[in-house]
Amino acid sequence: MKALEHPDWVRRLNLFGDAVGDPSRLVGLDADELLALACSTTGLDDIGEAQWPGLTETYER
Repeated sequence: MKALEHPDWVRRLNLFGDAVGDPSRLVGLDADELLALACSTTGLDDIGEAQWPGLTETYER
């Protein structure tokens, strides 16, 4: 049986280990999720304009 090899990006991510904190704190790149997490983490709710120019387009690429 051939040994399972992790993709290079997985190997590099694993090297960060405990230095980057608890894996449960990782967030996706969904704009709404990022904004919600930023608001809940900081306790702030005024994020400025309703639309950030280019935000959606950047994450859809």
